[in-house]
Amino acid sequence: MKTLRPMTPLINIGFRKYAVQMTCRNAALRHNIRACITGTTAENVSVNWELLSFSLGTLTNVDDARAVYDEATDSFHFSWTNNAGKAEARNNDNALLLMYNVTQQDTLYVSEGVHREDGGIPVARPRHWKNGDQCQAYIAFTSPDYDTVSNSRWIGEVIVG
Repeated sequence: MKTLRPMTPLINIGFRKYAVQMTCRNAALRHNIRACITGTTAENVSVNWELLSFSLGTLTNVDDARAVYDEATDSFHFSWTNNAGKAEARNNDNALLLMYNVTQQDTLYVSEGVHREDGGIPVARPRHWKNGDQCQAYIAFTSPDYDTVSNSRWIGEVIVG
């Protein structure tokens, strides 16, 4: 599944505890083949983007995240409501943000420097991404020591431009 290859840095965080006698990417591949791939031949295989995962864990995720493309700033804006205090969620949990460009099979991600308490961040569009490219946005969180992660969550489709 070529889709997972550009997500490897986030998968190495999000599937670390599931990589028993295999790489994190192989653990993610095994999970995603079962969870989000439909079809039995190369001609009819498709991905249910809402079910794709780059992280599995018990840390609390947010309920109301979103991502949009802002033409004025030529960037993607991720936003969410800080839910620190709910279960194990803390203000200083790291946000793991992923924008997967389906058209180009490429990723844009943030894995450090943004916290739950920030409530959002703009991320510049890579120059080689074109207007009309179809993208899928995801969010997850990890504890500051990267020991505990949340399930990743699909937050929507975003079209560049």
